[in-house]
Amino acid sequence: MPVRAAAVGRQFTSAAVSVIFLTFAACSIFYVVIQLLGVAHKKARKDLEPGES
Repeated sequence: MPVRAAAVGRQFTSAAVSVIFLTFAACSIFYVVIQLLGVAHKKARKDLEPGES
């Protein structure tokens, strides 16, 4: 059974499909990083700002 599945998977892969999935993965990672930066900015500690004692 695994040999048949590998043959089917090999038959239906293409460079264009691989690029599409890798682009989707990269955009997903970028989105998560942007969201984390937004949360970090909102949770910034006000007592660490320069100039305030």
